[in-house]
Amino acid sequence: MSIFSVIKKVNLWKTLYFNFRYLPFTKAIHLPVYIYWRSDLSKMRGKLIIDAPVTAGMIKFGVHSLGHQDSFSIGPSGMSGALLSLKGRQG
Repeated sequence: MSIFSVIKKVNLWKTLYFNFRYLPFTKAIHLPVYIYWRSDLSKMRGKLIIDAPVTAGMIKFGVHSLGHQDSFSIGPSGMSGALLSLKGRQG
């Protein structure tokens, strides 16, 4: 996927806000979390821990795994006081 097609689909402001709000600066600059347009960031509380090598777009909110956007996606707003911990591959 080219950078231009990603920019058209991803909400840049929400993506920047989420990454720099929930991740340390050294991980956030890689933009590992993409937030798509239909995602709702209201009522977000909680913590995100990524214990793996960070790459751009490794986590996506507001898009199905097949690549099309969900018109009813609520995205990460369900993170109210939750801990989301992601670890890399084992073995």
